[in-house]
Amino acid sequence: ARAQADEERAAARRALADAEARLDSLSRLARSYAGAFAGVRAAMQWAERAGRGGFALVQSIVRTPAELETAVEVALGSRLQNIVVERWEDAEDAIAELKRSGAGRATFMPLDTIRAPADDRRPSAERGRAGDAAVLGVAADLVDYDARYAAVVRQLLGRVLIVRDLPTARAELRRLPGGWTIVTLGGEQVNSGGSLTGGARTKESGALRRERELRELLGQVAAARAALEAA
Repeated sequence: ARAQADEERAAARRALADAEARLDSLSRLARSYAGAFAGVRAAMQWAERAGRGGFALVQSIVRTPAELETAVEVALGSRLQNIVVERWEDAEDAIAELKRSGAGRATFMPLDTIRAPADDRRPSAERGRAGDAAVLGVAADLVDYDARYAAVVRQLLGRVLIVRDLPTARAELRRLPGGWTIVTLGGEQVNSGGSLTGGARTKESGALRRERELRELLGQVAAARAALEAA
């Protein structure tokens, strides 16, 4: 019994150490804004130095299921690095700092001025189609986010339809009005004008995957600590 208890404690310690190491690694990457554009990184670091709260990258406010990460990442593209701020004045101050330092450019989305699309009605092409397994739905409805960011998410993903494959995308293209984008689970993108983008899979930035893993690791570390205390 003592030997078994020792083995359980050793296993719990190893699990905790592994989870903490991975969490520390990803946290350092997040704090350094690895992979961010120069202007985005400079603006975020300036906000931290200046004690300006409320700055957040779009990639950090959208919680995406693992199976949809490629589609949502393709749909957002470089807008993953848009900076959400509380007020218009925050964006003005950050832009002034970027001009002063010559560090680059960034796109800001102030919560007090951002508006969701005026016509946010769902077209018949994807409304009430729950029985069609090939049409997953509007991207904004398939991700999670805090209520305060609703206008941001609806502006970015409110007119993006996620489907399983290109044949389904072509069928939906005939039904959707202008202004919509269709993205497949594999990352192909179809615009309402009829053009499509796709091909061999390239290396994804993995921004949404890293954000999801960070959230999951926090729970794993807490569970591992509890298991070690109970062992």
